Amino acid sequence: MKRLVIPYVELDFEDVKGISDAIGSLRGGLEIGNLPWVENYSYKPDVRFMAFYTDRGIIVKYSVREKSVRAMYGEDNQPVYEDSCVEFFFSPGDDKNYFNFEFNCIGTLLAQYGSGRNDREFIDSELLQSVGRYSTLGNETFPERKGISGDGFEWELTVTIPFSLVFSVAGFRGGIDGLKEVGGRGNFYKCGDKLSTPHYLSWSMIETPQPDFHRPEFFGEIVFG
Repeated sequence: MKRLVIPYVELDFEDVKGISDAIGSLRGGLEIGNLPWVENYSYKPDVRFMAFYTDRGIIVKYSVREKSVRAMYGEDNQPVYEDSCVEFFFSPGDDKNYFNFEFNCIGTLLAQYGSGRNDREFIDSELLQSVGRYSTLGNETFPERKGISGDGFEWELTVTIPFSLVFSVAGFRGGIDGLKEVGGRGNFYKCGDKLSTPHYLSWSMIETPQPDFHRPEFFGEIVFG
């Protein structure tokens, strides 16, 4: 099983742009580089991420270079996986359920909680307002933009996910100290269902015949260091 140790940092959880600037370049970040369905989806954009936590919640910063970008959805809980999209699936502790946090390249968020693909409930949009987002592409929607003469697009997205949201939705009673003791499981993804070149990448490898990110049996171990 793949393993990720998330380190503690002292950063202002409310200042997402400041967090992005403080983290800086992701050249040394972890790669979202597995192509589970390479026979049909062989395109591999360069996607990296880093994850941290504070007393307030989890921070994830993504860096993406791809040959086209799209951001058609600007309201939370719309199908952002059709756009240029990065995702974080997370199950705290030994919870049999898991969260899917899916962000398009301008930070629009789709978030659900449940035990599997067919057993999910959307997280209320008011709760999602507590999830911080900062994108280098701004926050306005736009149709697909293609690179000229093979040149691609680079973008970064930094998000903050409060522990208060995770604990309240999951009913986790252990608090931050409890989460540090038991950790969790999860996976990180990149997709773009309706881009000119659809693609599906994962951090922890998935072994299924068809694209399916909702497979917690392939999650990696997450440790809060």
